[in-house]
Amino acid sequence: MIKPFIKKLISVVRAGKIASASLPVFMLHGVIPKPGPLYQRGFHNITPNELHQNIAFLRRNFDIISLDDSLSLAAEDADLSGKCIITIDDGYACLKEYVFPVFAAENIPATVFIISSLSGDGMDFWRDQLRAIILQNRTSHFIEFCQNRYKGKIRLQDDGMDLMKATKSPETGNSHNLQAALNEYFKENDLTMSMDDQTGCDTTFLTAEDIRNAPPCISFGNHTHTHPFLPGLTEGDQFEEIMACKLFLDEVGKSSPYLCLPFGAYDQATLNAAKRAGYKNIIHYGDNVSNSTTGIMEGNIHRLKMHPRVEETAMMILRNVS
Repeated sequence: MIKPFIKKLISVVRAGKIASASLPVFMLHGVIPKPGPLYQRGFHNITPNELHQNIAFLRRNFDIISLDDSLSLAAEDADLSGKCIITIDDGYACLKEYVFPVFAAENIPATVFIISSLSGDGMDFWRDQLRAIILQNRTSHFIEFCQNRYKGKIRLQDDGMDLMKATKSPETGNSHNLQAALNEYFKENDLTMSMDDQTGCDTTFLTAEDIRNAPPCISFGNHTHTHPFLPGLTEGDQFEEIMACKLFLDEVGKSSPYLCLPFGAYDQATLNAAKRAGYKNIIHYGDNVSNSTTGIMEGNIHRLKMHPRVEETAMMILRNVS
């Protein structure tokens, strides 16, 4: 039985009452049948069945368009009502098995934002390393390690802090120092990620070959080289992060004009570095608002979270378009 608020959303869409200045852009990360513990905490993951239900709902009520199409329509001051966009962050390998074939079969456009340092070279993602530390009850031990080895460079206190939140703050210190500390800590303590039982895939992230061979409906964008907290870096380091990923995408023949900000965080130096790297279309995260034609034309594209439950996705849309 369709819930009342879904009925209301459908009536709003069919009546054409969604303002032409409203374009929902959805984001998610992994699509994993049985996500391991690393992906059940503080992450935007859904199962293939949940993805199928969300896509079926969106296709019944919206025209799913690409980011390129949104720019073209905004430039023409066209009506954006009844349209939406799907984006996927980080480039986990599970997309190859559980997303690409489905989207190709139904010709659904989507943009995947790649972390270039993780594409096929076996590196561990530092956010996954932090999750592993938390799950293994090593938070206090790691903080003590940072206090001893990276004094003045990494500022973490063992005071019940949320390690995941604290490490995406300028008060923590430079993300590159944190990444170095994590790699050193894992090596010194002989820790491994055991990723094979987390995503059910042979590799953790899409390889360069996977990206090259992705179906035409899938495009790729820049999510920086290591996914740092950009405002914690110098403008020069931010530029290098952006350019390294841009060069990787150029090399695999999948360049696009979109830069997706890690954590949605930026400062003026970020905008300067992005402009210097040739980007004017900036994808944000966490705003939970729909887009206006003016915002799209200015290169500011905000996103909504795609929820596992269709009802929650519908509620998010309804709050933004009615």
